[in-house]
Amino acid sequence: MRPRPPGRRAPRSRHPLARLEVPALWACFLAVHAVLGVINITSPTNPFGDVTVVYHEWVAGVFAGRIPAIDVEWVYPVLAIAPMLAAAGIASAIAPVFDPSIADGVVFGVGWLVVVATVTAPLLAWLAWTPRRREAAWWLLALTAALGPISTGRIDAITLPIAVAGMALLRHRPAVAGMVLAIGAWVKIWPGAIFLAALAGRGNRLFLIGGGAIVTGAILTAASLAGGWPAVTSFVTEQTGRGLQIESIAATIPMVFAAAGDQRFAAGYDTEILTVQITGPGMDLLATATTPVMLLAIAVTGALGLLARRAGASMTRIVPPLALALVLVLILTNKVGSPQFVVWVIAVVVAWLAWDPRRARVSAVVTLAIAAATQLIYPWNYPLVMSPSAFGVGLLLCRNLLYVSLFALTVWELVRVWRSARSRLRAAEHGPDRVTDVVEF
Repeated sequence: MRPRPPGRRAPRSRHPLARLEVPALWACFLAVHAVLGVINITSPTNPFGDVTVVYHEWVAGVFAGRIPAIDVEWVYPVLAIAPMLAAAGIASAIAPVFDPSIADGVVFGVGWLVVVATVTAPLLAWLAWTPRRREAAWWLLALTAALGPISTGRIDAITLPIAVAGMALLRHRPAVAGMVLAIGAWVKIWPGAIFLAALAGRGNRLFLIGGGAIVTGAILTAASLAGGWPAVTSFVTEQTGRGLQIESIAATIPMVFAAAGDQRFAAGYDTEILTVQITGPGMDLLATATTPVMLLAIAVTGALGLLARRAGASMTRIVPPLALALVLVLILTNKVGSPQFVVWVIAVVVAWLAWDPRRARVSAVVTLAIAAATQLIYPWNYPLVMSPSAFGVGLLLCRNLLYVSLFALTVWELVRVWRSARSRLRAAEHGPDRVTDVVEF
């Protein structure tokens, strides 16, 4: 797409309804966040428990002088505490409005919802700015609604706009993109997958690496000066000893056996890690094997992106599907299968839609199905999964198959990009008159 000359605005559609699209986007944004907020706070299934209980307790610990990842080891990277502290500040400001009988955790939850909406609003504004990106804005709202209350009820909601911003900056501001993605990874590590995709897909990687190194160096230095070494890196090893969560891809077959009545397998709640895990013969070994399998899958998937880059494929063709494939590797090979993982997929798909909506639509449709299936599982039918019942495990099986299908589609897109670039390269080597004969796959 040829860039517009400086000072010229994008052409406006003359259709009378076109002027209503942006206000409609904002109205839907407010409606989606309001409805999900009400569900989070009032639902008896307690999808907001992590925020109103766990996050709230972590913030209370900060005020008591125990800063996570500085004074004590923590499951998250150190910057994850920042939005929690922001929610506490908002909760403190709005507390006089609430009845004194309302629990502090609920008021903190309202503050959290305000923080999530506040950090997501600039993303919607950017997507709504041009007609080309508005399709991505509608998909963002649809995917958020399809995933349900969990989409605003976890720390992953904070990383979504950060990840999309990092991908958007890759083409023209690689150093800033590296900084933004590094910040996202220091909130929750998964945006590092986008960073890896950018390393494979960009020709000049120096600025990207430099931006990431500046942020990482600053955080490690500040944490060390505050006495936080080595607690600041504890998120890397904090969950290495946990078992296999029932929603993980690796636990799918054992869960099917358990639902079919196989007494060797059972789902049980771990009070230390606060999650439901599958136990049975070979489960500990399977949980241990997920980490080396994850590393191997990352290497193989990244190599496919490097092959496409060496064949001459453009960054805009490589990075979105490669980022999505790497994010899906983190999910498919993870011993955890938390519902908020879908937020990672949504972030990459929305960024891809903003770059190249034609090629991203199929992935967006599959992601919509994954999000809807995940909401059916959690929070609405989670007791049936824990039982485990045939219906609950059937939902889980369908969702996990959708994950695998999306990964297969994404890898196939990378293969197509590589084959297309390789064909053009070979045609160019045999003479310029052959280039026009090459048809892109």
